[in-house]
Amino acid sequence: MKPFNERWSVIREKPEVLQPVILRLINALDELDSLLEGALVIHCLYDADRQNGSYHLRGMAADVHIQGLHPIDQFLYVERQQLFTGIGIYGSDVWHNPGLHVDLRDGRAARWAFKSGKDGKREEVALDKIYVSYLLSIMP
Repeated sequence: MKPFNERWSVIREKPEVLQPVILRLINALDELDSLLEGALVIHCLYDADRQNGSYHLRGMAADVHIQGLHPIDQFLYVERQQLFTGIGIYGSDVWHNPGLHVDLRDGRAARWAFKSGKDGKREEVALDKIYVSYLLSIMP
């Protein structure tokens, strides 16, 4: 698996709280990376700077991308593997490395997309034909 970013060290500060969740997440990411033969790039796991309620803050989420695949293809591939309950997609208008947010939320599956809003901040939108057409227009 690819090395985690510099924020990985923050997890070591609270191992008793985060260890069980992080291990589940790492196992799921490791399985995905094995299926992809090492093409998974992990950008962020635990992030102390996120807002309350964030799955990153709770050690249950990662921001990733798959080398060589369009974000739509990344989303479809990860969804087929059924390793994560939450999957969000980011295009180049929102993130410097277009890819995915994946998480291990409890309960039913959640799917969404992010795009740049009118004020330049990202906004959550439905993952539908309109978004897919938009994403294809900015990232052919």
